[in-house]
Amino acid sequence: MLFQPKATTSREQMIVLAYRIADRYAPMVVRNEYELLEAVTRPDKTLIIRDTRAKRIYDRTVKIVRELIKPGMSEFEREKAIHDYIMLNTRYDYENWLNGTIPDDSYSAYGVFFKGTAVCQGYTYAAHLMLWLAGIESHIVSGKAGGNDHVWNKVKIGSEYYNLDVTWDDPVPDEPGRVMYGYFNITDEELARDHAWDRSKWPAATAKEYDYFEYMGLAVHSREELRERIANAIASRDTSGIVFKAVYTDDYRKVMEDIHSSIASASGVISYEYRYVTGQCVFELYLT
Repeated sequence: MLFQPKATTSREQMIVLAYRIADRYAPMVVRNEYELLEAVTRPDKTLIIRDTRAKRIYDRTVKIVRELIKPGMSEFEREKAIHDYIMLNTRYDYENWLNGTIPDDSYSAYGVFFKGTAVCQGYTYAAHLMLWLAGIESHIVSGKAGGNDHVWNKVKIGSEYYNLDVTWDDPVPDEPGRVMYGYFNITDEELARDHAWDRSKWPAATAKEYDYFEYMGLAVHSREELRERIANAIASRDTSGIVFKAVYTDDYRKVMEDIHSSIASASGVISYEYRYVTGQCVFELYLT
């Protein structure tokens, strides 16, 4: 049988066929960072990066991901390694943000990888690139947080989607060596406490399995469970600190009342202090 496209197909069909062939087999040409963010979502494509800055960002991302990701790591472990790398190697460009003098680099993954300084856009872009190169689906979500324009990631772990806000997990002002997880894989319902966005534009996040605190066994589901954890820490003379997320309420004041009452009813505590970490009812409690 002879293939005779002129005799058997219409012009429109030929155009569709040509487009499909090009989409499947032709390399993707990258001319700036924004095109790079899209290009990494197509791991099946060969990239031709014609922009020097985008090429530097891409090469640095590949190098870091290769160093971070080890054989056999789960998706959660890969995501955490990426999250922690950004936290430990980046500080929020707070002074320039206050003064309205944020440089272009801070809005870019370039700021994370080459300057160690960024604002939310830079944090999110860097995470997006690293996640895709580590085999994890990522979307860039735009909306509001704290009354300001803001962006963060929505990731797919297993078969479900979660919100990942690397920016809001990084202490401001910067605290070298400190990593927080209040916005690591949380639901839309939780994120909506202090973020706002058009939910119809992105996949819904309702699962809790890979919420950092649930996955690590650090979620407290009731006042009774909180009292038990505090009592156990007192009995074992654990002064290293108890980190937990209260998932039985979204009112941090109630949790503080529960902490006070739990310790007041216990014995053997000389003093204590606690730290409210994020808007997700995450606390650090230290007993002495």
